[in-house]
Amino acid sequence: MAGAGLTFPPFRSRAPWWGPDLQTVRNGTRVFAEGPFGTFTAHHRTGRPTLFIAGGIGITPIRAMLDETSPMAHCTLLYRVNRREDIVFAKELDAIASRRGVEVHYLIGVEIGDDQTDQLGIPAIERLVPDVTERDCFVCGPPPLIDAVCRRLHVIGVPDAFVHFEKFEF
Repeated sequence: MAGAGLTFPPFRSRAPWWGPDLQTVRNGTRVFAEGPFGTFTAHHRTGRPTLFIAGGIGITPIRAMLDETSPMAHCTLLYRVNRREDIVFAKELDAIASRRGVEVHYLIGVEIGDDQTDQLGIPAIERLVPDVTERDCFVCGPPPLIDAVCRRLHVIGVPDAFVHFEKFEF
């Protein structure tokens, strides 16, 4: 039986992983972790070209999905951050872009516009990804970004079945 003979300390927490309970665990303490349980995976790709849109740390699951893209896949990444130093995985993303032909756009700035003026507004998405309505779209980031981008993709005409999202809340 797997795990037979293992014992786990009585540490249990429903707090988020970054919460105060975790900060009090001593180095070397054994813990049991479960998950992730999400469905935001590359398994939802249909074979269509792919658009990945990330906001801030929402790049994390998208970065993992980019590892699963073939060099022949037609993929575009729109990565929205407030400041250049907020870009996570910059060297890796640039290497993936070079090695696998992923088109990467870093959208940098603190200003948040509306559906017409935002860096991820309707005109910007249509300019950066002219064939957006024919793509699988994966969107990950903070809830306001997800809500705005998903609404904009719907207005542009991307079928709901091809829009996949994961809200990152911190």
